[in-house]
Amino acid sequence: MIIQNQENYTTSKWSGGTTTEIFIYPKESKYSERNFDFRISSAIIEDNFSKFTDLSGYDRIIIPLTNDLVLSHGDEKFTIKKLDGYSFDGGKLTESYSSITDFNLIYNYKYNANYELIDSDKNIECDNQIIFMYLIDGSCKIILVNEEIKLVKGSSLIAFSGDSFKIIGDFKAIKFNIKES
Repeated sequence: MIIQNQENYTTSKWSGGTTTEIFIYPKESKYSERNFDFRISSAIIEDNFSKFTDLSGYDRIIIPLTNDLVLSHGDEKFTIKKLDGYSFDGGKLTESYSSITDFNLIYNYKYNANYELIDSDKNIECDNQIIFMYLIDGSCKIILVNEEIKLVKGSSLIAFSGDSFKIIGDFKAIKFNIKES
């Protein structure tokens, strides 16, 4: 299990704003070289119009954190409500018409992934999957067999197959379940 706080994240500039890489797997891979299995990040889209990077070979899940997000794929224009997730092929031409902060999972086609918002005490078992959890509000305790770990807003947890834990507290979190196909 890996616990990270905001000081562990890396922020860089892109054409439409900034992006903060929260986790990349495997650890030694690089987003710019497209040699990763999956990457979790949060982007601040500053411009009212921007084009998403072509990420052919990857699927994406994007979750608007601050406002609704207006996207298009060619002539198809649509709105994703705040805290709703949207899954799409990273190779699709995608344009944004919103200034927002979003949360992203980009993952190789050899994986399946889904997400959920959690905001109450929960037991979690990582049966043959990787669990990623990011606190978007509040704080919680992660209860392990012999240890308690406190997470605060902006902290993240990555748990691997075989891990199990309980979450308790007053919080709101995004949870990704990532599994090899």
